[in-house]
Amino acid sequence: MIVSPELGRQDFLALPETSPLPLGVVISANWPLCVSRIAPEALKPETAFSSPRGEQAWLKQYDADCWIFPNWKLDISSKKEMLEQAGYRLFVHQAEPVPKRLKMKKRPGLWNWDVSLL
Repeated sequence: MIVSPELGRQDFLALPETSPLPLGVVISANWPLCVSRIAPEALKPETAFSSPRGEQAWLKQYDADCWIFPNWKLDISSKKEMLEQAGYRLFVHQAEPVPKRLKMKKRPGLWNWDVSLL
């Protein structure tokens, strides 16, 4: 079972203790902000668009689903040893092609690592 990389540190580290199945986690990826069955009419696939706050993203169509990716990567690979000690056994690196005209931002990529869900 692959755990969502959107969890916070506490939730990541607590989960393997209670899981009856071996767990894996995506530790680096172009991770989507959302997946939807309905594509916004104003967005063209693989073309950058900006949010009202100036954040860039792009839409990718996969069959009937629309995936919206931000212009920065998820990267919790620096936490791999901690995750191994907690009990994770599979570490996934997901590769999603970035549109040629889109500029990726340099960010820590920790997403919710330092945020609790509670």
